[in-house]
Amino acid sequence: MENKTEFIAKDGLTYEIGLEEDLDVRVVVFRSGVEIGSISLESRDEDQTYHVMNLSLENCKRLGIGQRCLEFFNEVYQFSTLTAEESHGQKREDGSHLIGDGPGFVAAMREKKIIAATVDSRSFEDRSQSDED
Repeated sequence: MENKTEFIAKDGLTYEIGLEEDLDVRVVVFRSGVEIGSISLESRDEDQTYHVMNLSLENCKRLGIGQRCLEFFNEVYQFSTLTAEESHGQKREDGSHLIGDGPGFVAAMREKKIIAATVDSRSFEDRSQSDED
């Protein structure tokens, strides 16, 4: 894994976050060299958009790790936009599947502008400029 960083979570422990990159991206969380969670992001062809497909962070909830994963992705993929669908626990037509704490996590990340407010693929800057017009 070429792109990786360390993060001290709210529990005071150090975690490693890395990006498994292919056409799609998987943000992976490790503790002492053991994978404990991940976020799967699917590349969408339009405007360098990546869509949250799966949150598998059950072993690291409420520690700030999920947010740091998405922030790290945004640091590496500076000109990309992260999106996520609303979910009610069922698999969506696009294959994304957010259950349990997933929808609440996505809502919190939207509020912090880490994930785009809509699935619209325009960048935050494009949205704010058109909102001002």
